[in-house]
Amino acid sequence: MLVTPGFDASMEQLIWWPGYLVEEDEAIVKIAAGAFEKVMGRPPVITGKDAGTDASWINALAGIPVVMFSPGNGKNAMNADENVAIRDLVDATKVITQIVFDVLAREP
Repeated sequence: MLVTPGFDASMEQLIWWPGYLVEEDEAIVKIAAGAFEKVMGRPPVITGKDAGTDASWINALAGIPVVMFSPGNGKNAMNADENVAIRDLVDATKVITQIVFDVLAREP
């Protein structure tokens, strides 16, 4: 243990993000998964994500189920070497466009 005479420090938690879970049978998950499959020709991988995003606040404060979707390899996200291939960006744009279309085309 390093001891520095005259140095004193304390820590206070200032930021906290609530976790949330959206079940696979939620309408938005089914719509997003269906849009992905229409565009990409295969089912998506549905998994959890440990990230501090506005999605958890939208879910916690407004009760709105939120899915996170992003292009490329998620392992490259939020690090110094973050990058996305142009093809992945184009594909993701098509999927998001399909999601919007499918939401707007739904019967009330």
